[in-house]
Amino acid sequence: MKFPVEKVVLGPESVAQSVFVQAAQSPARIFRETLAEDASLGLAIVGTRQPTPKSRQFLRESIAALRGSHLTIISGFALGIDSEAHAAALDSGLRTVAVVAGGLDLDYPRANSELRTQILEAVGLIISESPLRTYPYHSDFLLRNRLIARWSRATLVVEAAARSGALSTASWALKYGRDVYAIPTFPGDPCFAGNQRLLDEGAYPFWGPHSLGSSWANFSGFRLPARTQENSLFLPGFSIAKPGPRLGKNGLA
Repeated sequence: MKFPVEKVVLGPESVAQSVFVQAAQSPARIFRETLAEDASLGLAIVGTRQPTPKSRQFLRESIAALRGSHLTIISGFALGIDSEAHAAALDSGLRTVAVVAGGLDLDYPRANSELRTQILEAVGLIISESPLRTYPYHSDFLLRNRLIARWSRATLVVEAAARSGALSTASWALKYGRDVYAIPTFPGDPCFAGNQRLLDEGAYPFWGPHSLGSSWANFSGFRLPARTQENSLFLPGFSIAKPGPRLGKNGLA
C-alpha cells in the first residue's frame, strides 16, 4: 500500500476497542487530532447510493458554503451521497474522514480509487474496524455506521428512501445524543421517504448551513448564495429562512 496503516487502540469508553487508520503519514497522530472523543467538529453526511441530481447539487453548494469553518466531514465512502460529500469537502478545503466496512488494503469500491488517494493526500483519514484482507459483509456496513455517528456532533441525511442504510446512521446518532438533520422535500416523494420519517420523529430540517446553528451557534448567520436560494430547494416556492422551533428526538423542546 502506498499510504501507511496503523492500529489505534481506543479507550474503554470508546465505541470500538480498536480501529485501523490510514493516512498520508502518522495515522495514529492524525486520528487523535481529528476525531476527539467529544466529536466537536465532526459533521456526518449520509444518504443513498443513487441520489437525484438535485440532491448532489444542493449538497455540494451547502458544503462549499462551509469553507473555512474547520468542520470535518465524515461519511462512509460508498458511491452516491457519501462520495459526493467527501469530494465536496476536498473541493472546499475541509478535512474529510471515510469510515469503511472492509480491510484498508481493499480497493473498494473500485470506482473510488482516485477519491481515496485525494482524501489521504489532503491529510484526511480512511478508517476501518476490520483487519487487513477482510472483505465486508452487509452487517459490517451497518456496524460502521455507529462509528460515523459517534465521531460526529451532528448527522445530516441528504436523501434516504424508506429502507435506506442512512437511517441506521441517524438511529445511532440519536442513541449517542447527537443532533440529526434531514433535508425536506415534497410530501410523498419515495426517494425521500426516510427523510420524511426522520422529520416526523423530530429531526431538524436542513435548509442550508445556517440550519446547523442548532448544533454550532456560529452557523446561525450562514446563507447560501442567491442562486442556490432561488433554485436549489426541494419545495417549490419556498425561500431559505431561519429554522423553526428547536426540535429534539422527542419533538418540540
